[in-house]
Amino acid sequence: MMFQGSQNLGKMEFIKLVQQNGGTLNGSTRFDFTNYFEILPSNKLETALWAEADRMSGLAVTEENLKNQQGVVGNEVKVNVINRPYGAFPWLQMPQYANTNWYNAHNFYGDLKTSRRRRFPMCKVFQDVLRTDNAALAIVGDFETAEAKQWVEKYFGKIAASQLPPPPDLTEPKQEKEKRVTEGDPLAKRPAIAIAYHMPERNTPEYYAMGLIDQILVEGDDSALYQELVQKTRRNGGRRGRNQLSGQHVQL
Repeated sequence: MMFQGSQNLGKMEFIKLVQQNGGTLNGSTRFDFTNYFEILPSNKLETALWAEADRMSGLAVTEENLKNQQGVVGNEVKVNVINRPYGAFPWLQMPQYANTNWYNAHNFYGDLKTSRRRRFPMCKVFQDVLRTDNAALAIVGDFETAEAKQWVEKYFGKIAASQLPPPPDLTEPKQEKEKRVTEGDPLAKRPAIAIAYHMPERNTPEYYAMGLIDQILVEGDDSALYQELVQKTRRNGGRRGRNQLSGQHVQL
């Protein structure tokens, strides 16, 4: 919906504005936030700020645009999940099995049946909470800081605050025993495994310690997992190498 037009930019004109000025743009959704970005020449910073403020304050939320994006999301689910080996299960299915609280356990990518049922009023709610008091703006590059702050105030300062709902309770009940789930995948040629652990509360010493443990155990070719499953096996004369591990993903 964020690319379907706004108060001063018609449908697809935001994309054309960025691309015709030598830039690129995209957006993505995570478990707890959505991000949008543009990369443009530094002399087009004001243009980018104006365009972003325009779609934040005057997004074109219409029934037609909603139906269009339902089709886009449906195609993405088919390509990235249904018709793809392993279907992105470590970051899509695994949270649903590992968590109990619906806010942490639902299919955030988008189930086809759910996406088809999304109604226009739900998009209006999204538009109402997409305001400066519920967003963070980051600018990186070759520009004058004072000038950039003036533009930010000029274009974003006049946007009205949103009526934010109460924050949801994201806490999980204490897990007392191991959970295991197995699913079949007719497109996968080799078995895959994903392992999940509940993290300590954010910004605690334990949270940062788990971040270091993650880097040591599973991140990169020098990780303990890669060394054990690939390098050690190879040194011992085994035939299992990187290609045979391509279908496996272990996540902490």
